[in-house]
Amino acid sequence: MSEKITAADFETVCVLRALSAGACTAEELLDRLGLSRTLDKCIDEMLEMLHGRGLVVRSDDRVLLSERGRVLARPPPASGQ
Repeated sequence: MSEKITAADFETVCVLRALSAGACTAEELLDRLGLSRTLDKCIDEMLEMLHGRGLVVRSDDRVLLSERGRVLARPPPASGQ
C-alpha cells in the first residue's frame, strides 16, 4: 500500500533539498527555490515549523540542516539498488 504525499510533505522535501547545498539566509533560500522575495514571511514560517520539528538549525541569520534534516534531504536510492 502506498502512502499519499501531501503538498506540505512535498514543500518540506523541496526546502530540505535546497538546504542540502549548504547554510544560507532565508532570502538565499528563496533564490535557490526560484521563488519571489515577496514570500519572505512564508519562508520564515516554514523555517520555524521545520526548526520546531528538529529538521533545521538557525545560527544568526543563516539556516542549515540538522542531522535529522540531512537524513530526510537525501535522495532515495535509484531503483534496483
